[in-house]
Amino acid sequence: MLGLLLRQTNYQDIQHRAYAIDFSAGTAIHEHNVQNVLIVYKLLQPLFVQMQFVTQEELDRLYEQMEKEIQTEEFCGIDYYLTVYGRKPEE
Repeated sequence: MLGLLLRQTNYQDIQHRAYAIDFSAGTAIHEHNVQNVLIVYKLLQPLFVQMQFVTQEELDRLYEQMEKEIQTEEFCGIDYYLTVYGRKPEE
């Protein structure tokens, strides 16, 4: 999909790279990523409530559960990223 958008805007030599970052308990990036996950979850809550996906009470309960589980020694987590890039020809 992103490659299509780049082609539609005349980019050439379009390439992509996939990445997986392990942020399980005990990894160097664990605490940093835990803070990011918790912040993003809080920031998305108003949208979820507004779209009536879930109540604020349920989100609060899930947040508490997530906060506990994500900081246990058994926690395993992987973030997946996709980078898509190309070259715009000189005009």
